[in-house]
Amino acid sequence: MFNLSLLDGMESIREIVGTLAPSITTVSTDSRLYQANQVFVAIAGVNFDAFTFAEQVLNKGCTCMVLEYSDDKYLQVSDFRKKYPLASFVICHSVELFLAELANRRIVEWKMAGGTVIGITGSNGKTTHKEMLFHLLDSVYPSEIMATEANFNNHFGVPFTILKIKDSDRFAIIEMGSNHPGEIRNLSNIALPDAGIITNIGDSHLEFFLNRENVFVEKRALFDAISCSTSAKKLFIFNGEDSYLKTLQKYDWSLSFGSSDCDVQTNYSVGKVVFNGIEIKNPSLVGKHNYMNMVGCYLLACGMIGHESALQSAALSFIPSMNRSEMLSLGSHTIFLDAYNANPSSMKASIQALIEDKVFSTEKSLFVLGDMNELGESAESLHRDLAVFCRALKIENILFVGRYAKSYLDGWGAGAQAYENTEDLLKNWEKIVSIYPQIFIKGSRTLQLESLADIKYYNDNYT
Repeated sequence: MFNLSLLDGMESIREIVGTLAPSITTVSTDSRLYQANQVFVAIAGVNFDAFTFAEQVLNKGCTCMVLEYSDDKYLQVSDFRKKYPLASFVICHSVELFLAELANRRIVEWKMAGGTVIGITGSNGKTTHKEMLFHLLDSVYPSEIMATEANFNNHFGVPFTILKIKDSDRFAIIEMGSNHPGEIRNLSNIALPDAGIITNIGDSHLEFFLNRENVFVEKRALFDAISCSTSAKKLFIFNGEDSYLKTLQKYDWSLSFGSSDCDVQTNYSVGKVVFNGIEIKNPSLVGKHNYMNMVGCYLLACGMIGHESALQSAALSFIPSMNRSEMLSLGSHTIFLDAYNANPSSMKASIQALIEDKVFSTEKSLFVLGDMNELGESAESLHRDLAVFCRALKIENILFVGRYAKSYLDGWGAGAQAYENTEDLLKNWEKIVSIYPQIFIKGSRTLQLESLADIKYYNDNYT
């Protein structure tokens, strides 16, 4: 939430047609969901322009609309002013720059009143970390924590999150994503993080970053931004087992964790992790990587607010959701579902964790691997390499789906099923699942693999 008075003197505004009365409001970008008294921001994309629905929003009582300048739109605004005299129109040079500038003004105002910004980025697990951290902090300060919704972590999502912050919120957890160089720096310049965590450095978005070294340069922009914070709560947490993150310069406000040569020593064994005399044993977490995620979030939350006992209890009750590393019981089947995102490092970590922790069997389980997107020129070879990795783990039952199914097959060899898309797979899915009590499903969001977890395909007739 923000006051319209923040718009005074903004450089991104070309002209305001009408008069804006200072008032507390929120932002809407969807004409279908617009509610009276919100500011409607008409975002123009490649294939759409929300200003097309301007009159629909005005008919709902909109009194403040933000749009990007064009000659045609300016003429329409003149006509709208005659028909809707109570409406004002904020005409910008760029809606994207407008949102960034407004969000930055809001975050500065909120931080001056005592708020703290926590940034999260990394190649894998950003949303999982965000959910874990929110769960921990909310257990102590319920209804006083703002966090990124879903994965709205880009140049529009970060400002939208900031503009939802209430004056009563203590912490804002801002997830920051990037698929082009410089984006984390830009998002950090908007959000001004005081604390945060980089989850890891992996083979993500190689279509644009080309290699892990460039991924590291991009992600460490969050670390650099936190170094500029003057907050008393300034803190940066990182996994010291990551070969890139462990090269970051040490400060008294940074804290590493891991099995060796780290500030906080961790000891993981199947189903639990021990550190600083604390044991976390959560039945909903599978694999070392997820337990290490929780350690990082616990250390960050504890550094922010203390309350060690309450945070320990909260760590035991966290349950993954939103199609991310979910363990589902459907009929007589156990399904591991991660249908939101996939890259080589996250794939390997999930598969290896389930096998090493003996949650899934290499002989009786089915592993369904989907596309890993945005890998650029390395895409085919990385899909082949993952299939080779699975073969080395002695997995016996595997199925590939998506446009890279052939690349998977090239690495696996004979004996695997392959489908070009999820729709074709669904035609045979009920028959396939009747054979296996445990099914691993992971791939990029474009495949919508969550459709494979529909209860209608599962029953109690497995023997």
